[in-house]
Amino acid sequence: MSFTDKDLIDFEQKGISVDTIEKQLEQFKTGIPKTQLYKAATPDEGIFVYSASELNRLISLYDERKDDYNIIKFVPASGAASRMFKFLF
Repeated sequence: MSFTDKDLIDFEQKGISVDTIEKQLEQFKTGIPKTQLYKAATPDEGIFVYSASELNRLISLYDERKDDYNIIKFVPASGAASRMFKFLF
C-alpha cells in the first residue's frame, strides 16, 4: 500500500513504523481469530476488587507517575461500552 507524505509524517510523529501499519492493515483484511472463552470473569476469577484505601493508593500512584507516560484517550466503540465505562469519565 502506498502512503502519502502526510501519512508518513504522522506515523513518524506517533512513533509507528510503516511495517507496523502494513501488518495492522493486513490483520484487518484477514481478520482476527475468534477467542474461545471458557467462563465469565468474576471477582474471584480474573477481576480485581480493591478496597477504598487500596484504590486511593493506586490513584495517588497514577497521579505521581502519569507524566512519565504517553497517556491516550480511551473511546468506547459502542453505546453499551460508553455506559459501562461512564464512571471513568
